[in-house]
Amino acid sequence: MFIKIESGQYPLFKRVIHPWYDTDIAYIIFMFFMLSCFAFAIMGTQVCLEYATFKKIIMLPIILVCMSGYILMRIITELVLRYLDRIEYE
Repeated sequence: MFIKIESGQYPLFKRVIHPWYDTDIAYIIFMFFMLSCFAFAIMGTQVCLEYATFKKIIMLPIILVCMSGYILMRIITELVLRYLDRIEYE
């Protein structure tokens, strides 16, 4: 499958194919989904605090807020680092 060079090494001129989920557009779409999940969890937390019958399950929206907030921060830092790398190369 690979072309072997006589020295036994593989050629270094092959094109690198980046996966679709590692693009800026995919990160932005995923960020909007996480923003909607974060807003839904905030509203769920407010509903749980408002009604006494839901106070038992308040940990579920709090966990959802924490997880979606963490993923949002990771996505934002990744996009900022990519932007700074682009500025550095130009």
